[in-house]
Amino acid sequence: MSRVDRDVGAVAAAEDDSDALERLRAIRRAVREALGREDDAVDDAVDDANDEDYATVFKDLALDDDGVAETFGDDADDAACMARVRRACDADEDAAAMDDDEFDRLLARAAAEGEDVNAKNADGDDALHLAALYGRVNRARALLARGADALGRDENGGSALHDASASGHVEIVRALCESASASGKLKELISMVDDDGETPLHLAARGEHRDVVEYLLESGATKDARSLAGETPHDACEDADVRALLEI
Repeated sequence: MSRVDRDVGAVAAAEDDSDALERLRAIRRAVREALGREDDAVDDAVDDANDEDYATVFKDLALDDDGVAETFGDDADDAACMARVRRACDADEDAAAMDDDEFDRLLARAAAEGEDVNAKNADGDDALHLAALYGRVNRARALLARGADALGRDENGGSALHDASASGHVEIVRALCESASASGKLKELISMVDDDGETPLHLAARGEHRDVVEYLLESGATKDARSLAGETPHDACEDADVRALLEI
């Protein structure tokens, strides 16, 4: 139980006021959904704010007045759909707890409102990169079905396939390759290099993800690709069994 949960419970018990409890819960929920901040930052802001003054909470977190107005508009919970989609693909347990049907509805709403499915966060990651990195298979497939770009790059020049390969998520690797194959871009996807000159096969090999290495090879990945450091996937791998697959 977080500090906010304990605090709002104390308020409700002391005042016997369910409205007070709901006000504080609404503050916590709205801050998290609007900003995606860490729990400690949210807790500190709520502790310092008047329980009825939502604007104070947001100003404490440096959200400008326009942001406050937008967040607490007629449909505050559904503001910035793609920001919520991205958070539902990352490692945050609360966000990732959204069920697949709710995720699909949120994604559909984002599309209906003209939001870009490839929109990036401050770190240069779009929702597909996050889903690939954290193994959100169904969400990756839903994003691809909505037009997410499998060849999109993050701030390090890597594709979602780089992320999925490095993390060993073979089902997402498969989904990305199948999507690229359907659009005639599989070879391009498999051959993409990041800012270090590494292909997805380099990353899968370094992580010793045998099933990913096998799938990438079957899909046409080349064993002799060299990074900027001059390494082949074989050079990047220490596991003897996986290295055997990568012998040139």
